[in-house]
Amino acid sequence: MSDRAKTSLNPPGGPERSAPVQAAAGPSTELGAGPATSLGAGWLVVAALALTALAVLGALWLREGGRSGQAPPPETLRLKLDLNKASAAELDLLPGIGPTRAARLVEQRKVRGGFKNLAELDEPTMLGPGASERLAPYVLPLPGDGRADRR
Repeated sequence: MSDRAKTSLNPPGGPERSAPVQAAAGPSTELGAGPATSLGAGWLVVAALALTALAVLGALWLREGGRSGQAPPPETLRLKLDLNKASAAELDLLPGIGPTRAARLVEQRKVRGGFKNLAELDEPTMLGPGASERLAPYVLPLPGDGRADRR
């Protein structure tokens, strides 16, 4: 510094002072000003959207059973099949019945002259044990069933 600057900044016998520092020209560092704030606001929007998406997904997950380990209830068929009239393609729609079993049911229906009761499906040559109980909600009652739901 020159002698003149020293004398004006530092009076005789007083403490030494330096010249005040001015901020360099550039963006303002005040809160709420400049591009730094718009970047922060953008992140806030992204975070809010992400939290909303997680909340919606969590609600759907809980609605479907969450961690209970249980599958959601199967959709119920609106129509029930008549085992003595249904085609192989229609029988194939029943749970646990594929094309091979559907063809076997149609063949056995012809051989037997129709099914008399649902318990016939439990025979080893038909669908096996438990088939009548599993398929009861999806088929119309047969003449020898004694089920009250005749529609």
